[in-house]
Amino acid sequence: AMLTTFGCLKPEESSKSTSPTSPASPKVYTVNGGPAIGDLAPEIEGVDLDGVAFKLSDYRGKVVMLDFYGDWWPPCRAMYDEERSLVSEMEKAGKPFALIGVNVNDELGHIQNVVKEKDLNWRSFFAGTDPTIPESYQIEGYPTVVIIDAEGVVRSAAHGPQNDWIEHLLDEME
Repeated sequence: AMLTTFGCLKPEESSKSTSPTSPASPKVYTVNGGPAIGDLAPEIEGVDLDGVAFKLSDYRGKVVMLDFYGDWWPPCRAMYDEERSLVSEMEKAGKPFALIGVNVNDELGHIQNVVKEKDLNWRSFFAGTDPTIPESYQIEGYPTVVIIDAEGVVRSAAHGPQNDWIEHLLDEME
């Protein structure tokens, strides 16, 4: 398989799990009070880590892995190598895919340094001083990954990535 599944699910979150109809996926849940599986993903408008404005809908037409993360939390940092590889693989293969981060660190300078030091090759909204982005998705823990299809519909939400969903949705587009 092209993709490796990685991530974490906290035991206290497992009671929220439901099973999607396709593909088989580990511990997927609808974010409590946030967008339900099958709903249009709420728009996100904000600035990236360089202060440049952008919107989630700018990526319509691509499968999006929306990653809510904080560098202060080890399970989030543990995903960096796999995420960097995933982005590189998808770019190399010319796949219509984007990993978009939502960073919740308090210090912009800190995460800017991390991006350089760790060579994080994806764009992130900076939400450290603006909790409205994670609140719009009712994020309860980090990392939380939401998979959005090319039409902007939420297909999966879980702690950690859902690589089987990414593969499935990219296959649907071919």
